[in-house]
Parts: sequence; structure tokens; C-alpha cells
Amino acid sequence: MARTNTAAHRYGLDERPPALAALGLGAQGALLNVPPMVLYPLIAVQIAGGGSALADWMVFIALVATGATMVLQTMRVGIVGSGCHLSSVPSAVAIPFCALALAEGGPKTLAALVFFSGLFGLGVALRLSMLRRIFNPMVTGTISILLVITIISVVLEKVDVVPAGRLDSAGLLCGGITLISTLAFLLPKPGFWRVWGPLFGLALGCSAGAVLGVLDLAALRQALWFGVPLAGWDGPGYNFGSAFWTLAPAFLFISALTVVQTNSLSFVAHRVSRPGNRAVDFRAVQGGVVGNCVGNMLAGLAGSMPIMTTPRGSMFVQQTGCASRDVGILIGVMLIALAFFPKAWALLLVIPVPVMAAYLVVVLAPMFIEGMRAIIQAEPDYSKSLIVGTSLAIGLAFQYRLIDLPIGALWESTLQNAITAGGVSVILLTLASEAMGPRRRRLRVPLSVEALPQINRFIEAFSRRNGWNQRTTDRLQAVSEETLLVMTNREDSGRRHLSINVASSGRGAELEFITGPSDAENLEDQFALLGDPPPEIEGILTGDDTSMRVLRHLATSVSHRQYQETDVIMVQMAVESAR
Repeated sequence: MARTNTAAHRYGLDERPPALAALGLGAQGALLNVPPMVLYPLIAVQIAGGGSALADWMVFIALVATGATMVLQTMRVGIVGSGCHLSSVPSAVAIPFCALALAEGGPKTLAALVFFSGLFGLGVALRLSMLRRIFNPMVTGTISILLVITIISVVLEKVDVVPAGRLDSAGLLCGGITLISTLAFLLPKPGFWRVWGPLFGLALGCSAGAVLGVLDLAALRQALWFGVPLAGWDGPGYNFGSAFWTLAPAFLFISALTVVQTNSLSFVAHRVSRPGNRAVDFRAVQGGVVGNCVGNMLAGLAGSMPIMTTPRGSMFVQQTGCASRDVGILIGVMLIALAFFPKAWALLLVIPVPVMAAYLVVVLAPMFIEGMRAIIQAEPDYSKSLIVGTSLAIGLAFQYRLIDLPIGALWESTLQNAITAGGVSVILLTLASEAMGPRRRRLRVPLSVEALPQINRFIEAFSRRNGWNQRTTDRLQAVSEETLLVMTNREDSGRRHLSINVASSGRGAELEFITGPSDAENLEDQFALLGDPPPEIEGILTGDDTSMRVLRHLATSVSHRQYQETDVIMVQMAVESAR
């Protein structure tokens, strides 16, 4: 399992920044998210030929639903939420399908599609452990890189976008000023400028835009000061007409993509939010996926677009050094409040497109490195490296139109980009690798030391089938015994069963020990303490740690993933093939 090497944050997850700093950080976090919340619903309504009342309502619900989702994600209520910064915005890939739903069936058809696609995603999220071989650190790292490539490619196309009649180079000039000034504020050591610098960089870029004549205040003048745009609401209820059934497969496909993307970004968010050599809590990662699906259902209840998780939350933490949950909740509350003040979110829309594009390039850059780090720390072998490299190449080829699919314009906007093409490739190649790999042998027994003789016979038969010598068999049995002892020492072991999956690999043997969920500490963190316990926990380790010490000595690597519905301990061990 990949570990994080992030330096200590200025404000950790459980720390509360001073009031003024919290307000500045909250404003900056909201600023990162508002533009797509406003623009994407507007674009969908415009394509569908809808009126301004419908557009205002969809923007209002987008702000409320995404703000509420971000609060739930940060607070982590039960199984809902990741417990750290996860930003959400309306899904860009869903724009053409939302426009078609509005045009063919109306707002109630869109509401039904969004709600039930969220319900589908929730069903997948609640059984995420079944997809653990797909959603591994290598795949999530690859998807993170592809996501950065997709977003940067799109925003860089907007750098030279300026109103008609203005200087052609005005966009490049104000974008360049934003880029240089933001870097100047961010490159020094963390502190005051790391928190406030990006806002100053945006302000300088907007000032340059005003001088060059690319700052358009029309949207700000037309916006209301306060209100709820009920005129655009079509009322409660759903429409399950022909348009619903025609578009349902597309929305389910988008929901599946959202689950994959949210899983990757939730994994990265925990890496950047928890400095030090700590294992990622996959229960919290799973909670992030559940939280996004709940947000989609909230959006569907009121008839807005589906929402998706974005890297803006992790970008915010890396950029500002603030992982505080209080600030994350404040960002969500600010977004909900903004929904009732159209003049406030219209103020953010006047930021010139080249300025916002340059700003996003700066704050996205660290996400690329985080994706690379996740891949490298997973220690991929040749086949996995081949999967990563091939998927990145496919993603780049589709993003830059080096390959064109013979598909309609409706699907082209969804499939013809790096995150979709490359993401589908890395998942399919991973599935193919699993299917073509060695057959896994399975055993299910009660989680009890009385099951040890049956486990030993199972391991002996597996070792003999692979032509391994007696010394290797003894070591495999010892690994299984010590893992069993570790698991039986954990709480409530007597009421659970244990499933063991074993397979040979290029590195030797891979063993999976799967049992019911537990609230006990992650074993990887316990292994880290065994290696070099700090003075403050001296004496805490007990005689029960003998099994963990032996297991760590025998195994090549041990990883532990805790999900809401199950615990999985994965052990790799080098073997000797000669008899």
C-alpha cells in the first residue's frame, strides 16, 4: 500500500485556524469551485434551449447540493463522507446528456435520471471491497494523472479567449501575469503568502484584464442581490417516459465513471491530508465515494445536474497547507450561502477565462506528482508498468485527437478525452491481467485457531501444486498461522469467518485474508510502530505483537485495507521453486 510522505501542514485535520485566516481560506476554497457550478448548468440549459428561470434554478440547486455534499464529506457522518477535503462540482461530461434530457423530457426526466444514477453508484460504493483489485493505488494514481492532463488541456485552450475587438494577445498577457504572480506567492516557504497569495494573484490577473479590456461586468450588473429562483422549478415528481429509458444507460455509465474518479481522488485526498508514514484508511476512501453518490441523489431530488468529485480539494490542501476540517465545512457553508446571493456568485463569473485557466494550471501541478508517487510507491512490476504506460499513451492520444472514434457527437464529448479513454483502458487492462493471471485457490473457515490444521492442509496442497519445496511450504504455513493469530487477537473475531485466497505470481506467492469489518487499528500502522517505536509509545507494545514481528520478518510485504463491509490483509512472500 502506498504511503504518504507529505510534510506537516500549517493547519492539520483537527486544528482550527484563526478566524481571519479561516475566512480567507474558506473564500479561496469556494472560489476554486464556484465557476463550474454556475457555468455547467448554464451551458446545459442553453444547449437545451431552456429559459433563464430554469438556468437560475439549476445553478441554485447545484450550489446548494454541492455545498451540502462538501459539508457531509468533511464531517463524515456514519458511512457517508471521507473526513477530509473533497470538492464537488456538476459533471462536465454529463452536460450533453443533461441537455438532451431537458430537451426531450424536461426537468422531471433529468431529475429522475440523476437520482437513479446516484442510487446505482451508491450500490456500487457500498460493495467497494469487491473491486479492490481494480481500485488499487496503481490504478488510482494513473487516473489522477489522466484527470490532471484532461483539465489542463481544456483550460489551456482558453488562455487566448478574449472578447471580439480586443487585443489578440490580451488573454495571454493577463494569463501570464496571473501565472507569474501566483507562482511568486506560492514558491516561498508556507506562511501568510501561501494562504493569501493565490487570491492576490487572481486579483492582479483581473486588474490586468480590466486594463486590457477583457473584464466583462455584464453578468454582475444583471444578477439579483438575494432570492430563491422558484420560477424555474418544475415541481416535485419524476418523468419515466421514453426519454428516461433512452438516456438511462448513458447516465449509468457516467455514474460508474464518477465512482472510479471519486475513489481515486478520495485516496489522494487522504494521502495529502494526513502527513507522515500512515496507511490510507480505505473506510474513509469508501465514505468519500458514498458521499458523492448521496450528493447526486440530493441533486436529483431537486432536478439539477449530477455532481462529481474534483481534485480541487487536494489542490487546496497542497497549495495552502490547510487540511482543517473546520475550513472544509466553512467552504461548503459558504457555497450554500452563495446560492441565495446571485450577485455574489456572479462576481466570480466576471473573472476572465485566461486568468482562471492560468490559476488552475498552477494549483493542479502538485496533483500530477501525487499520482506519480502513488504509482511508484505501489512498486509495479513489468506488467503493471506496461498497463500504466499504455493507458497514459491512450489517454494522451484521445485527448489530443490523435485517434478519432467513429461515434456520434453526443458520445464524443464523453469518450474523446484522457480521463475517460485512459481510465477505461487502465481498468480493462487491469481486469485482463487479473483474468490471465494464475488461478486463485480459495478456502473459507471460521476465524479461529481451531481452523489452523485445515489451513495448513490447504497451503500444503497449494504449494505442492506449484512445485515448491518443503522449506517454502513451511514458510507459507508460518505466514498463514501468524496472520491468523493476528486476526484472532482483534476484537469480535469469534463471530466471524475467514476467507483465504492464494495465488502464485512473478514475485512468489500472494495471500489474501478476508474477514468481516473491525474497528481495530490498521496493521500497517502497527507494523510501523514495531519498526521504530517513538519514546511516547514505549511500553505500549505487548506480547501479542510477537505474531506481527514474525509476520513482518517472513513476508515480503503486508498491506491492510479496511472497508465498511470487510477487512482485507494482503501478504506477498518470495518462494523457492526447487524441491
